[in-house]
Amino acid sequence: MPPMQPKSTVAHWGEKKIVHEIINSLCASDKVSIGVGDDAAVVDFPAGKQLVISTDKIPEDLIALQLGLMDPFHHGRYLATVNISDIAAMGGLPLGLLCTLALPDNFSLDYLTSFIRGFVAGGYEWNVPVVGGDTGWGTSVCLSATAFGAIDRGRALRRSGAQVGDRIFATGHLGLFGTALAYFVVARPKGMKISNADESILKERLVQPRARVDAGQFLSASNLCSSCMDVTDGVGQSLRELSIASNARLVIEAHQLPLHSITREVADFLGCSPYRIVFGIGLDLELVGTLRGADLPAPRDFLNFGYVSEGNAGVWLEEDGKISELEFIGWQHFAGSAMDQVRAMYARP
Repeated sequence: MPPMQPKSTVAHWGEKKIVHEIINSLCASDKVSIGVGDDAAVVDFPAGKQLVISTDKIPEDLIALQLGLMDPFHHGRYLATVNISDIAAMGGLPLGLLCTLALPDNFSLDYLTSFIRGFVAGGYEWNVPVVGGDTGWGTSVCLSATAFGAIDRGRALRRSGAQVGDRIFATGHLGLFGTALAYFVVARPKGMKISNADESILKERLVQPRARVDAGQFLSASNLCSSCMDVTDGVGQSLRELSIASNARLVIEAHQLPLHSITREVADFLGCSPYRIVFGIGLDLELVGTLRGADLPAPRDFLNFGYVSEGNAGVWLEEDGKISELEFIGWQHFAGSAMDQVRAMYARP
C-alpha cells in the first residue's frame, strides 16, 4: 500500500468517526429490527429453523489485487461472498453479515469506504444486510467477516455422509479460478493471448466469484444430497476433505470432469495437464459433493463426474481404463505466499 497523506488515513479520523460516518451510514438497513450502531444486532429469525453460522478472513494482498485486476470495492465484495458461500454450502438461507477489521494507522480512508461499500453490495446480492461487526487498530491489516443464516431443522448439508454408489456432482465448471491464476500469473506474462471474451470470463471468476446459495437450498430441499462443500482451496483439496469426512473413496471419471475449454487452452500453453490446474489452487465457490441414487433432477449446470466406490478414503482418477490416486496441489496456508505457490505449480523441472 503506498504512503498516505495524514488526512487520508484512518488515524486522522479515529475509530468513532469512522464507525459513525462511514460504517454506520453505509450499513444502515431496514431489514433488521436493530442493526449497526447498538451493542448487538436483533434479527427476526424464522420459526422452526436452525441457525447456520460461519466465519472467514481473506488476505489483504489477494493475487487479483497484486495483479491490478481488483479494486477496493470488489475486495470488500469478495469478503462478503466467501462468507455467504459457507452458508450456501450447508444449504442455508443467509440472513446477515458481520464485518471485523483490524487496520494500521496509515490505512487509506478512501480504500476503507470503497471496501465497505463492496462488502455491503456483496451481501445485498443475496438480500443479506450487514448487521454489525468491529473496527479497530492492528499492527497489520486483518479482514474478517461472519455470516449467519437459517435452515430447516435436520436439512443441513454435511461433508460427511457419502456412501458407496453415490454420484459425485458439481454445480458448474470446475477450475476456472485456478485457470485465471495460471493465465494471469504465468501464461500471459509469457506471451499467451486469448480472446477478450475468454479473458473477461477468467477475470470475472478471479475478481467476482459468486456464491451458490440457490444451488445449496435446492440440494437441501431435495433430501438426496449425501455430502457437500464449497470449493475454496481447490477442487482436489475439497474432494479429499469430503472423502476423509465420509471415510469413502471418491472416483473421478476423467471424461465427465466439467472443465471449460479455456482451462485446456491454458494448460496446453503451459505444457501441463489440465488436471494440474483444476485440482490445484482455486476458489471456484462451486459446490461439490455426492448424491444418493443415479441422477438428481436439477438445473442444467449440475454436472455428474464420478462415483463413490468400495475402498479406503481417498480420491482417484479413472481415465482410459486406468485408475490412479489423485495428486493434491491445492492451496495450503503457511506454505508461502499464494503468488509463490501458483508460480511453483507451473515451474518446469
